Amino acid sequence: MKDVAADQSEDGSVPFVVPHVLGANAGGSAGWADAATIIPWNMYLVYGDQKILEDQYKSMQGWIRFMMNNSNDFLWNKGFHFGDWLFYRPADDTDGRSAVTDKYLIAQCFFAHSTQLMINTAEVLGKEKDVELYTALLKNIKSAFLKEYVTASGRLVSGTQTAYVLALNFDMLPLEMRQQAARSTGW
Repeated sequence: MKDVAADQSEDGSVPFVVPHVLGANAGGSAGWADAATIIPWNMYLVYGDQKILEDQYKSMQGWIRFMMNNSNDFLWNKGFHFGDWLFYRPADDTDGRSAVTDKYLIAQCFFAHSTQLMINTAEVLGKEKDVELYTALLKNIKSAFLKEYVTASGRLVSGTQTAYVLALNFDMLPLEMRQQAARSTGW
């Protein structure tokens, strides 16, 4: 994680790979760069040692700042994202042609997830002002998701299993929509 922080750009973007050997503009993709928040939080959960959170806090904040600065009205709908590029279905392609889940829907879900992990981290570290800041941000991110990616009847604009699983797992939907969404996953 120290290498991730060391290779993180000043704007908070996390490179596609660490060490950063791919050159300029090879970073900032949802899911991949969220390693900046996901890994420290999960290491804390596994080991119970908050030092990883203390050590990575600035890096985690940088990643959140990058997403905020690359969103419009809390909607992260620009930039390069790998998306669901390894979507798999028997007898399907393996080069990503069938990865039809909207990449910005995926990005928005990860924006919310990383922000939730920042809230969790700030709570563990006793940073109450940051808890308030990131809680307000998360509310706006989820609101933007509902406005952009959920139809009036409660369906997601990308009707894929990926879209529904992310929306459910990252708590993007109000309670009254979750049952319908769970039925839509195809399970």
